[in-house]
Amino acid sequence: MKIVLAFAVLWLAVGASAQQPLDFGGEIHGIVVGQDGLPVNNMRLSAVMECPSSCPFWMSATVTNEAGEYRFQHLPLGHKYAVFSDNTKAGYPRFGPAAAGVAEITIGQPMVELRVNLPPKAGTIVIHLTDRATGAVIPRVFIKLKAADAPDSKWSELWADSSNCLFFPDCAVAVTPDKPLLVHVSAWGFNEWDESIGKGKPLLIHSGARLAWDIQLEPLSH
Repeated sequence: MKIVLAFAVLWLAVGASAQQPLDFGGEIHGIVVGQDGLPVNNMRLSAVMECPSSCPFWMSATVTNEAGEYRFQHLPLGHKYAVFSDNTKAGYPRFGPAAAGVAEITIGQPMVELRVNLPPKAGTIVIHLTDRATGAVIPRVFIKLKAADAPDSKWSELWADSSNCLFFPDCAVAVTPDKPLLVHVSAWGFNEWDESIGKGKPLLIHSGARLAWDIQLEPLSH
């Protein structure tokens, strides 16, 4: 009798789970508005999961329709998502200096509406590194950025590819526009750039502007 009841309970559990929807994900939707206050169509967006400590990288992408509307679906619940504009040609490189918006989806609120107001277009820097001793291209550049008027703020650290900007868009580094910054430039196996040693090289780049730096680094002495 106990065996029969056990099978009955198992059958009910399987039957109940089979009736549950397979997708437990949440959704973020809304409209994208430009600096002129008008909806922006054909704008690519990325939603990146934020974590309080550490977690595997998780991202979703979508594109706005003719009315400027977007929709991220099937998002894991219980997380915050930073929404980034993602259109380098339009002046909004992926993972720019700041997210266009942040939303949290939970079991109690699985669908969230988020209006995305596009920020001013980012400024960009393209850094081309070469070995001062040999003239060879240095493929990877290490960059540290921080606000010049916030001495207690943390440095933002990132890598960029300086070897082939024609095929690798990450050679262009997006920076906060119209704001005084300090920059450090270095590479593995080389001394830091002469002009950024110390407190950092001052930088101010306007919205939508593009700056190119050709920099020679001195190899570390062995």
